[in-house]
Amino acid sequence: MNLANAGRVAKILPILTCCLFATPVRADVERARSAFAEWAQIKSRIAQEKSEWTREQALLADTLETAKAELVALDRRIDEIKNSSTQADGKRAELNTGIEEAKAASEALAQIVTQSEAEVRSLLPMLPAPLVAELQPLLSRLPAEGARTSIPISQRLQTLAALLAQIEKFGSGLSLLSEIRTLADGEAREVKTLYFGMGAAFFADASGTVAGYGSATPSGWEWKAAEGDAAVRIADAIAIHESTKPPAFVSLPVEIR
Repeated sequence: MNLANAGRVAKILPILTCCLFATPVRADVERARSAFAEWAQIKSRIAQEKSEWTREQALLADTLETAKAELVALDRRIDEIKNSSTQADGKRAELNTGIEEAKAASEALAQIVTQSEAEVRSLLPMLPAPLVAELQPLLSRLPAEGARTSIPISQRLQTLAALLAQIEKFGSGLSLLSEIRTLADGEAREVKTLYFGMGAAFFADASGTVAGYGSATPSGWEWKAAEGDAAVRIADAIAIHESTKPPAFVSLPVEIR
């Protein structure tokens, strides 16, 4: 090799050396840059996700507090429903007790009404026939003795009250009634009968020649004829009651049983 060639080689050799070593370094730099860029992106994403998680955490905390408040309200409502149910059970028991008491009172009242109806029936033989005829519309409303009835207790009470009021009115005063009476000889005669309540009664015909008196018994009224002076006094008493004769004291025949 001559000196000229050696000089050229000496100039080229450093350049080749630099080129050989420059290629790996540049590749490392590029990789570092790429890794740094990726790390920057990852760091940014982490920061973003951290921020979003913070917001979501606050939202979750608010949701949790709301859920806790709703749970407390729900527990309170359940307690209210339990208390209301307990109160309703108490009211139901109270109503059932009231219903049973009302049923018992109604049954007791029904027994009293039934007994009173039987007592009114027992009075019928002691009532004058004209009064019984007058009471017939009310008597027809009484249920049959011993039979079950669907007539309301209130209606039966009203019927009893009306019957007793008329019976009491008749029994507490004087009543003059026209009747057809069958005499002892079997003859029917129109007479006027003066009832002193339901204790005693006196009758006479228009002429005053036929007269008599009677009293109530459990089996019905018993009548007896009056003769002579007794018949005249009975006729006078009836005339005084009708105001066809002036007032006067009259002695009348009476039987005390």
